[in-house]
Amino acid sequence: MRNRLFCSIMAQKNPYNFNLSFLPNPCDALYQDDVEISKLPHIQELVELAQDMEDQISGDFNLDFVLFKIFDNSLAFVKTGLLCFKIKYFKLFKSVCGTCKQFRQEKLGYSTWYANRMIQAARVVMTLVAAGFEVLPRNEVQCRSLRSCCESEDDLVPAWRSVVENIESHKITAKSIRGYLKPEEECDSFLAKLGNTHIN
Repeated sequence: MRNRLFCSIMAQKNPYNFNLSFLPNPCDALYQDDVEISKLPHIQELVELAQDMEDQISGDFNLDFVLFKIFDNSLAFVKTGLLCFKIKYFKLFKSVCGTCKQFRQEKLGYSTWYANRMIQAARVVMTLVAAGFEVLPRNEVQCRSLRSCCESEDDLVPAWRSVVENIESHKITAKSIRGYLKPEEECDSFLAKLGNTHIN
């Protein structure tokens, strides 16, 4: 509670301090006077998680568990792809919508384009997981970048092995993957093909 009170006071003083020399608390927005939080279960769960963490002090955090959750959460896009595939494969949408496209748009807020790319990304990651990799693509764009550099799925594993052996983990991005595997092609033109995205 003490942490929340302090954050509330700081949020009132400077609610959105985006000075690059100072990282603001992501939860500051929760301490404003005009907060209106959705009742949707997944949003409520997020807010409860944030509030629980705000009430904890340094000694309450187990670093091993924190690291596990960070790595686990980084694979959320893969889990989304796996679930999107099952919705389509088992036609789970039929009980509420006439078509899979309609279900994606009305229930998930996804376009067919987005859902299919999540499924493709999940396939890429699971292929790499089955090959024993511990360093994996961090998002759909990196998966798409890797796929675009391969002639077939058989090339995914050797291509990714080359990437992780030659690019430091924290420097792996969609652009660096493409730049390493296809250095003869302009990265700018490649990124243009990816569409408007700000994900590395």
